[in-house]
Amino acid sequence: YLQLPADLTKMHLTDNPHPQVTHVPSSQSGCSIASDSGSSSLSDIYQATESEMGDVDLTGLPEAPVDSEDEEEEEDEDIDRTSDPLLGRDVVRECLEKEPADKTDDDIEQLLEFMHQLPAFANMTMSVRRELCSVMIFEVVEQAGAIILEDGQELDSWYVILNGTVEISYPDGKSESLCMGNSFGITPSLDKQYMNGVVRTKVDDCQFVCIAQQDYWRILNHVEKNTHKVEEEGEIVMVKEHRELDRSGTRKGHIVIKATPERLIMHLIEEHSIVDPTYIEDFLLTYRTFLTSPLEVGNKLLEWFTVDSLRDKV
Repeated sequence: YLQLPADLTKMHLTDNPHPQVTHVPSSQSGCSIASDSGSSSLSDIYQATESEMGDVDLTGLPEAPVDSEDEEEEEDEDIDRTSDPLLGRDVVRECLEKEPADKTDDDIEQLLEFMHQLPAFANMTMSVRRELCSVMIFEVVEQAGAIILEDGQELDSWYVILNGTVEISYPDGKSESLCMGNSFGITPSLDKQYMNGVVRTKVDDCQFVCIAQQDYWRILNHVEKNTHKVEEEGEIVMVKEHRELDRSGTRKGHIVIKATPERLIMHLIEEHSIVDPTYIEDFLLTYRTFLTSPLEVGNKLLEWFTVDSLRDKV
């Protein structure tokens, strides 16, 4: 490893990057980067710069409106509001409590942002999660020990736990606990299904989202219809999914969700869908996970650069 010089003042990026700026040593400036008591206060920095500037003539400069204390307080409140994770959760709850027909695109985006973190939704594509968010219904069971599903009861929904813990007691005496992000209930089928075991809440204030069997089957069953598989010599080399990013249908198209490394590289110079404008940036951020060396991309780009029709894209 390279050793840093003991005297860091010897390190210059350029001889005179800003010749009009004079360097003031930290001992004279009155504000240090770090000290025993922590960083300097704003008043220290202000006094230091004021003493360096001396009496500055400010006549002739245009006057600008100064924020009042009330406005500053409002800004502080806004910052606190956006940085508070509990308030973010309140926003999600407001979206959940709306009827499916009343959910806006913004509501669905809020729900998507929250749901994609949960294990129950982990292996689903974005379009499937989006559709599930648009039809989910919110339910709360306030008491611990409440029975949600009886053994042998006909199932009509798929449940995902958002808060709390439930216990499933099976007829053979075994039991298991499910917590936030876990799911139970029906599988994606229209066949009649029955509960095996008793599901009851273990704590107060258990919260769930429920998706009706008909909706759950329809959304998961239509995944195949929305995907387009590209085959070469009998092998699938790329899978694209059709997505609609808004309900108006104006932003829709195919997006690559799976491909061989070779096809992912090839896709760099293909026309990208309006729903996937950041493919190149995404590829460059993640290529290390599926390529052993960046030279595989570099050599291909050099090869394409010699082709007139591809040079601009390269």
